[in-house]
Amino acid sequence: MNYSEQLKLCRDLHNFTSINYDDPDNLLPIRKAAKMKCMDCCSGDTKMAQECGVKTCALYPYRAGRNPNPPRMRTEIQIAADRAAGDRLRRARASRSL
Repeated sequence: MNYSEQLKLCRDLHNFTSINYDDPDNLLPIRKAAKMKCMDCCSGDTKMAQECGVKTCALYPYRAGRNPNPPRMRTEIQIAADRAAGDRLRRARASRSL
């Protein structure tokens, strides 16, 4: 499921009128939204939601907090950039505490 499909799914799962759906910060993570929808579908019965056998449901791969999408592999450049950012943050925190 790509990002646009996830965005549409989250929009479909929400019934709140006061939320600006064009702002991605207002959306729940897909697994949390899927859990809410599963609980709604199963009338709040946790055991029934865990044992759900409706494999045609679009949320079936996400039930029980699972994420069917494997994590992306980070490149060496991304890892080095993260380490550099962490080092800058540590130095900034250390300088404030003096």
